[in-house]
Amino acid sequence: MTPQPSIVADEDRQILAAVATGSEDAFVQLYDRFSALLWAVAMRILQDPAETEDVVQETFLYIWKKASAYNPELAQPSTWMCLILRNRCLDRLRSRHRREKLMTAVNDSNPAAKEPPSDVVGASVQLRELGQKAREAMAGIPELQRKALELAYFSGHSHSEIALAMRLPLGTVKTMIRQGLIFLRGHMEEKWS
Repeated sequence: MTPQPSIVADEDRQILAAVATGSEDAFVQLYDRFSALLWAVAMRILQDPAETEDVVQETFLYIWKKASAYNPELAQPSTWMCLILRNRCLDRLRSRHRREKLMTAVNDSNPAAKEPPSDVVGASVQLRELGQKAREAMAGIPELQRKALELAYFSGHSHSEIALAMRLPLGTVKTMIRQGLIFLRGHMEEKWS
């Protein structure tokens, strides 16, 4: 006989409450109960096993740290965990899209990048020059703005995560990143024209 859904949900709430108190045994139990579900949801969204593993791990780490934030009046434990996972997946997709967009912008603004050099030495020199120009451009950006860009594009953090880490309003972070990208694009186009 299968347990009633309400009994299962009560057990899940109790396990999550124990995780909130720091119980490692409860966390292992929670992981055993929900890892397959979270992995399946993440894989469906991301379509990439490596990214799926990363996101599931990040989600469980978040749950371990923030289990006390769970409010049983707002959602079932499974729903709460799936929402956390979904948000991380969407952040990962946005980050992937931003990286692709940035690479396209760099390639479009650099005519030499459209035609690969015929030898490895030429490619190495070209990459060093491009890297130097990018470093020069980054040095021309105010420190807070540079930090936000680095977190977004080199560390893959979402705008929300950056706002939280930098203790700034989300709108401010978005504006800083956008202005930084506009500055970088202009600087790189100027250098390559």
